[in-house]
Amino acid sequence: MTLFTQIVQLFFSFFKIGLFSYGGGLAMVPIIRDEMVAKFGIAIQEFADITTVSQMTPGPLAVNMATYVGYKVAGIVGSVAATIGVALPSFLLILLVVFLLRKVGDLPQMNWIMKGIRPVTVGVLCSAGIFFIEQSVFRSGALSFDLSDIRYMSFVIIGLVLFLSIRFKKVNQIWWLLLAGGLGLVLF
Repeated sequence: MTLFTQIVQLFFSFFKIGLFSYGGGLAMVPIIRDEMVAKFGIAIQEFADITTVSQMTPGPLAVNMATYVGYKVAGIVGSVAATIGVALPSFLLILLVVFLLRKVGDLPQMNWIMKGIRPVTVGVLCSAGIFFIEQSVFRSGALSFDLSDIRYMSFVIIGLVLFLSIRFKKVNQIWWLLLAGGLGLVLF
């Protein structure tokens, strides 16, 4: 595959991802994973690492992932092509939505459409969550693990405390990310 072909393929792959993903960056993760593994040969573990780095980097997750994967596949030109590819559909769709909302106003059909899209978004987000659990807990591919192992217990405890503090105490997630990163350095 030539460099030009890779760049074009990166652009159209990420354009498709940007066009058909709804619900934000994490909702795009399963679609990006399938595209990158199938078309560009990125390993699942490497994809999980790319996602982690993209979440820690400032900016939208999908744009960060597109930039990283584009650079890995085709250098700087590939990162520019992938980034434009993932951002362009949102720009074009927003222009279309603004135009349509001016024309159709507040039709009940629009509310019906949005109510139909919500459960799909929840399903895609759950798929992304399951992927990260598999990569974090079942990294070796084993379907069982020993709860006496400190790594698994720390994973469960950190996740549970994080969930409860964010859900009920409204603790800022940035502090938890820093704390969990530090604990990960110490424990793993």
